[in-house]
Amino acid sequence: MGIKTYTTLSFLFATVFTFCQGIEIQRKYLVENPIEFQKFLMENAALNDYYTYHHADYVYYDLYFDTPEFDLMNNGLSLRMRKKNEGTPEFTYVFQLKSEMETAQGLRMEVEEPELDFYMLHYKMSELNLAQLLDTIFYKFENNSSGEFNFEYEFTALNYWIYYKAEGPITPFQKLSFLFPHLFNAEKIASLKPIIIGKSKRIRNHIYFENRNSSTQFGTQLTKTIINENTPLFFIENPETHWLMESSLDSAVFYPLFPSDKSHLTIFEFELENKYKEDSLGSWMMNTFEKLLQQKFNIVNTVNSKYLQSAIAFRGIK
Repeated sequence: MGIKTYTTLSFLFATVFTFCQGIEIQRKYLVENPIEFQKFLMENAALNDYYTYHHADYVYYDLYFDTPEFDLMNNGLSLRMRKKNEGTPEFTYVFQLKSEMETAQGLRMEVEEPELDFYMLHYKMSELNLAQLLDTIFYKFENNSSGEFNFEYEFTALNYWIYYKAEGPITPFQKLSFLFPHLFNAEKIASLKPIIIGKSKRIRNHIYFENRNSSTQFGTQLTKTIINENTPLFFIENPETHWLMESSLDSAVFYPLFPSDKSHLTIFEFELENKYKEDSLGSWMMNTFEKLLQQKFNIVNTVNSKYLQSAIAFRGIK
């Protein structure tokens, strides 16, 4: 199966996941001038009537998995264990299965297994939980200056966990079995191994419209931001604003855990997610904001995840 084989599955994703929890409606872009673009976001600048507000800086550590045959990549999926800090003193851990985006306007499936400190590993007379094992892996990664990683003990323990949980109630494994029952049987799932490791620094911004600073009467057409437990504090404190989108600018570097002619890959990726509740108007506003960003910063649409970009680069696929 080639890289683009997963495009034949678009109908399956649309029908299976449209009414399920875990759907992201987003657009992704590659950034050619990240320094200038980062300055724009950090300074809470505006483009026409679109205002930005920098509200958080996140850090992510990612460990991606695939089979020796790269069955996940070939079927438009990625599987990762992530250690993340989202602006709080503590790190959290998650095991995520995601689908590739079919188009720049497309949906993306995501399911996850949280609270990885719940899972205990017993290996060579030692006992630790999955989050502690990831801590060790990412500590070694962060403090390695040579780019040559030795995770033999940690990965063996991790592979034991995958082997014994392949048929267990692990959400990503269950979803794989549901999507591809003939491909991702217990034996295939048990063959999953770490293949890429990396770190991302993320700049988070609200994109909003503000009535009092508008050069048009556009704001009178917008529905007020709904205030609930998920509403960011910024919009509660500034009721004259309208929450349009969330944005993320990632500066990421990834390393292969298999033989490759390429030692690492750096990716600068920008992402927009619609937060306006009326889809048709929300899409129009995203289109308009996208054009303004393309004109000013020459950002380029992409549908490939960071995992797919990295796997293609490390495998030398043209």
